[in-house]
Parts: sequence; C-alpha cells; structure tokens
Amino acid sequence: MLDADEYLRKPEEDIRLFIEQAEKKYAGRWAGYLTRYDSFRNEEGNVDISRTRITRLLPRGVRYSGIIHEQPVFDGIRIYTPFEADHDGYLDTDKGRRDLPYLLKAIREDPSDPYLYYQAGAAYKSEKDKAQAVRYLGSFYQMIAGIPSAFETDYVRDGVIRYLYALMDLNTEESMTRALSVTEAVKGYYKDNSDYWFFCGVFYMKLALFDTRRYMSYVPMIEGCYKRCIEIGEDKRTMTVRGTGSFKAYHNLGLYYQLTGDEKRAGECFKKEKETGIDF
Repeated sequence: MLDADEYLRKPEEDIRLFIEQAEKKYAGRWAGYLTRYDSFRNEEGNVDISRTRITRLLPRGVRYSGIIHEQPVFDGIRIYTPFEADHDGYLDTDKGRRDLPYLLKAIREDPSDPYLYYQAGAAYKSEKDKAQAVRYLGSFYQMIAGIPSAFETDYVRDGVIRYLYALMDLNTEESMTRALSVTEAVKGYYKDNSDYWFFCGVFYMKLALFDTRRYMSYVPMIEGCYKRCIEIGEDKRTMTVRGTGSFKAYHNLGLYYQLTGDEKRAGECFKKEKETGIDF
C-alpha cells in the first residue's frame, strides 16, 4: 500500500523475493513496515525530515478503520523490511485545518482513544494554536502516562516529545514546570532516543532563560544532552527527526561551547556539523 503523497524509493532488494521468503516463514500471519521519511516545515519555516515506520505491506483481506488517519486492523506479526518511501503530505499548509473537524468528530465518537488526541494535538500545533495543542496532547499524555507497554508504540514516543515541545512553546510558569516534570517522568523510556535528548538540550537552555535564578543549575547539563545525541547517532529504525543524532546536535553543541567561551571545541563541532550533514 502507498498513499498518493508517498513515493517508494528504489529498493536495493527485490520486493517479490522478500515477500516470498517472509511467506515461507510466517505463512500469511505477517505485515511489513516501511521506513518513511516525512518532510515538514519546522518553526523557522525550513524543511525538516522525520523518520517513522509505517505498515504498508499487508496480507490479503486486511481492512482499515477510522474516519481519518485510518489504521489497518491486523493482529499478526509486524516485521521490518528494507524498503523506504518519501512522504511530502505534511508540506501542505492546510492539512491541519482540513483534518481537525474530522479528528474532533472522531474524538466525540470515541473519547477514550489516545491516538485521536495525539493527532488532534499535532494538527493544532501545525496551526500554531499553542493552547489547544497543549490541551489535546495533554489529554493524550494522561491516557498513556504510567503504562510502560504504551511506550513500545511509535506514535506514543513521538506524541510525548510533541507534548514537551508544545509545553515549552507555551512558555508560561505552569507549562515550563509541567514540561520539566514530564521530562523527568519519561526519561527511562528514551535512553536511546536522540529526539528526547535533543529536546532536553534545547529545554534546559530555555529554562535558564525563563528564570535564571531558579534554573541556572540545568545549564551545565546541556553539554551532556547533545553528547548523548551524538552517541546514539542516526538510527533509521527509530521514529526520530533527521539530524538530532548528528548535525543538529553538533550545531547546538557548538553554540553551547561558544556561549561558554570555548571557541576551539565550538569550531570542531561546526566542522562535524557540515561533515555529518552531507548524507542528508
């Protein structure tokens, strides 16, 4: 399956042969993930790319459910595949506005589904409605908080990061305090996730600027956050934004060293930023 705004990259392996081998092993009880590269505009208006895995190889007879952001109804094994696709649908600036009426209708019909609140919060965030983004992503978070198995799901890990950014963007005493609390609460689920550590690096600086006397102790932790991003690196099998494990982390670490007066290490980071950005 491909949506109209998805484009399969030329595969290095034969798709038919892959399917035949998977069939021999799983006998129709499997579905396959693609790695999808989603283009979207960041807060500065530049195009960023995030990676996600999405089920696109499906056995015969599978059907979709939902009135928007439909999901295949399938209880079998889901396996990784070597196949990749590009996706440019998020570059449509009207997408959030168009999707919201359907998402809100779906929430009224099924108010217990955290996935719908996640999507509504993401849509409000794309519309730059900070308060509503925090409201819906906050409801999503309340539904999954304290449930370890929930964090095995890609959208949950992504949704919590979106919630944290939404809280930081709201930039109130309440939202910053809440963001700090959530950051600490979910830390154990993000040990190897570069998006989380990148957020922490950005957030700790914002905290110090928000209330220097109260949060200055977080500034020395910024260096370790970006170093952790670089240690993790770019993992194509995780749902992360391009560069948080490489050039973006090097760039922000360089800025940190500049701020602390270490021009030598800043220059080394900016050099690595250019080197690691070439592959993208």
